[in-house]
Amino acid sequence: MAFRAAALVALGLLAASAGAASAQTAAPGGATIFKQRCSVCHVPGKSLMGPDLTGVMTRKARPAFSYSPAMQKQPAAWDAKRLDAFLAGPQKAVPGTKMMVAVANPADRSQLITYMTTLK
Repeated sequence: MAFRAAALVALGLLAASAGAASAQTAAPGGATIFKQRCSVCHVPGKSLMGPDLTGVMTRKARPAFSYSPAMQKQPAAWDAKRLDAFLAGPQKAVPGTKMMVAVANPADRSQLITYMTTLK
C-alpha cells in the first residue's frame, strides 16, 4: 500500500513538472522574446540598426546613436509605462520614430520590459 501511494505521488510530481515545462515553452521569457523579435536591430552593449539598450530603463536616449528627430525630442527617461506604450505602438507613442516593429501581446511586452530592466 505504501509503495502504491509513493508511486502515485511520484507520478503526480512528474505530471506537474511536465506541465510546468510546457507552460514555460508556451510563454517564453523576456530574454527569449528579445532574441526572437528584437535582436535583429538591438544587441545589448552594441548599437546596430537600433540603439544599445543597456540601461534603457534608467536613461534618456543615448547621445551616440543617430535617433530620429522625434526620438531626440523625448524628454523623460524610460520607465515601464512609457516603454509599454512605445512597444505597443512605436509610431503612436512617438510619431516619427524609426522603430517600426510593435509588440502587440501585453504579456510579451511585460516580459520584455522585465528583461530590459536587467540590461545594466
